[in-house]
Amino acid sequence: MSALVTWLVAAMMAFAPPANARKFPGWEETPDEARARYALLARAIEEAVLASNGSGYSDKAEAALLLALALKESDLARDVDVGPCYRAGAWKKRCDGGTSFSVWQLKAFRRSDGTRVTGAMIQADRALAAKKALALALGSLGQCRKLPEADRLSAYVKGTC
Repeated sequence: MSALVTWLVAAMMAFAPPANARKFPGWEETPDEARARYALLARAIEEAVLASNGSGYSDKAEAALLLALALKESDLARDVDVGPCYRAGAWKKRCDGGTSFSVWQLKAFRRSDGTRVTGAMIQADRALAAKKALALALGSLGQCRKLPEADRLSAYVKGTC
């Protein structure tokens, strides 16, 4: 396991301890299962940051950005990560009513070549999701650079600065 993945897993265990996770029916997991899932997420984050091209941020800064977004968007919840998002009863509106996918709560999108990436594809491929989330986040930081620092991810979160 690389140093970045080890660092990410330790951060995930600290900021989203499995003992504090919501216990949705059918989505329970042991701390060991959570750690193993977190390692898969960390590897996807590592793959995304190693593939990013010249953002001007270090790999660790990009990884921290992706982790912070995932924590804010989903608390790394197992159902949101693995899919489908638990949406019964009081939780019906989770995951934007079922239209957002992965721990980064991404919508389906089209690649630059016009091919469609569906929610199911996003859900099934953590690395794809991490790469898209990183591209959106870095784009937001650039697009919203004139805003106060606390608002520079507005385009990621709201779709506009």
